[in-house]
Parts: sequence; C-alpha cells; structure tokens
Amino acid sequence: MGGEPTLQGSIAMNLIVALDGSVPEIAVAKSPPNMDQVARCVLDHLRIASYPPPINGCVEIIVPINFLPRPRSRPPISGTSTEVSEVRASGGTTSSR
Repeated sequence: MGGEPTLQGSIAMNLIVALDGSVPEIAVAKSPPNMDQVARCVLDHLRIASYPPPINGCVEIIVPINFLPRPRSRPPISGTSTEVSEVRASGGTTSSR
C-alpha cells in the first residue's frame, strides 16, 4: 500500500447510510496503530461514496476490511503476462436505525 508494500492489517469502519444513500456519519471503528493512515484514507473515500437508498430507513453499517500485501511477482503462466492482484474484504454487518 503506497510506500509500504508489506503493510498489512485489518480495520473496521462504522457508517450511517441515509434515506438518499448519502453517508452523513462515518467513523473508524477499529484500526491498529500501523493502519491509522490507511484508515483515514478509507474513511475519506467512503465519506463521499453514495449507496443504494435503504428500503426500511437509514442503516448503520460496520464494514471490516482486511489488507494484505500484493503477492510477489511470479513468472507468467502459459505464456500470459497478466498480473493479478486481489483485494479481500470480509462481509459487513448491518442494522436498521
């Protein structure tokens, strides 16, 4: 991630999705010290995102996100040179407000 390719860790974001799909409230719910800068970056991106309007009123969502370093480059398989990277995010928990 950025200048630290071996940085890894888990953060959790707590956000409210309003009736119009906007995010009026968001906070870092969990972040180890080595992930504070990453958590602030994610918070800034989630704050400006819009989501589908909730059906039964606004909702509070806890979004856990796991960051893993990109695997080291491997030789191409079967003559291809496609680089594959993977972001793993675990599912979120929602509750009506």
